[in-house]
Amino acid sequence: MTILKFIVPALTIVVLLFSLRIANFSSHGFAPFGFSGVETAISTGGVMFAYLGLQPIVSVASEAKNPQRTIPIALIVSVLLSAIIYVVLQVAFIGAIPADNPSWGTLIDVVSDALVLTYALAPISAYAFRRNAPDVPRPFFLRGMTVIGPVAFIIASLIVYWTGWSVDSWLLGSQLVMFIIYLLARKKVPTKAVSFTQQVKSSWWLVFYYAAIILVSYLGNFGGIGAIKGVWDQVLIGVIALITYYWGGHTGLPKAILDEEDIDDGTTA
Repeated sequence: MTILKFIVPALTIVVLLFSLRIANFSSHGFAPFGFSGVETAISTGGVMFAYLGLQPIVSVASEAKNPQRTIPIALIVSVLLSAIIYVVLQVAFIGAIPADNPSWGTLIDVVSDALVLTYALAPISAYAFRRNAPDVPRPFFLRGMTVIGPVAFIIASLIVYWTGWSVDSWLLGSQLVMFIIYLLARKKVPTKAVSFTQQVKSSWWLVFYYAAIILVSYLGNFGGIGAIKGVWDQVLIGVIALITYYWGGHTGLPKAILDEEDIDDGTTA
């Protein structure tokens, strides 16, 4: 599967290079949208999809004989190889296909934003587990989590913000609407393992996060009204991310609810 995933973009590069036009690299000037264009491309240019292959490494980590050694090696090598092949792929696309497809761009915006939101919760979950399940056996233990966790969440939050107001407003807004529906349907909410009060208490950080991102997105420079000048909008996103990270980590369940069978097997990460 790994070989196939590299063969497909590699063949695409070869085909596109046969139609390379050097003039395409200067048709709009150098970096016409400045550094903000680079930031936007991370969310809307499909860059996030280059690293989807990292997920299976984590998913099958429990099967590794020496995860503390092999998992970091696998992740680092994957990142480096993905970076190389997708940089070359982007060069080939620019040189061979000068026009963008608007429908593809719209799809990428939405999917990238939703994808990053899914992964963004992982650092907070890991932080909460360090607090409410400190004695659970961990075949792989990430050192430096106190730094890596918040930095990872800040980066993920910036990627969500760079997607722009048009996507953030309705995607995050729809999540807030779903939270209201969740509150209204409290009688239908399962409360056997966790009380409804605790569920709500452990969710307010996410409500704050969505609302704050929407507000800054509206006032910011990525599709917003530009009321926040310079890079201060991104600084503000970083502050919001830090508040959310520690709030979410500290308001998780007082004690983690884990599968006892997994704990006995020593496979819980």
